[in-house]
Amino acid sequence: RLELGVPGIWWPLGLVGLYGFSGTVLCASMLVAPDQQGFLVGQVLVTVGWTACALLLLVRGINVVSARMAGLALVAGALLKLIVFDLSTLSGVERVAAFLGSGIVLLAAGVWYARALSARRDAE
Repeated sequence: RLELGVPGIWWPLGLVGLYGFSGTVLCASMLVAPDQQGFLVGQVLVTVGWTACALLLLVRGINVVSARMAGLALVAGALLKLIVFDLSTLSGVERVAAFLGSGIVLLAAGVWYARALSARRDAE
């Protein structure tokens, strides 16, 4: 069993998993709609998926520093993709969906994280 506190193995596994997730989502969206619309919807789903994965890492990272750092790095990557790629490539509806989906997940993460840290401080 791999230990969560040892970040050496998790970074490469996480990057490979994230790459696989992104490729699978894009391929699935292109199979459903094999045109530019399918590609754009796939990009929206990838951005929101990255943000959701970052939320999961931040939730786990309350007690594990390496998971918290990975979650913050993934939030930064998702925001960078959102601003650099999605803002310039996506049309109106897809752009709104990407920003709203990522924004809602980030707001939920912020609220939950603040409550969890407050509860942790109160317990100490």
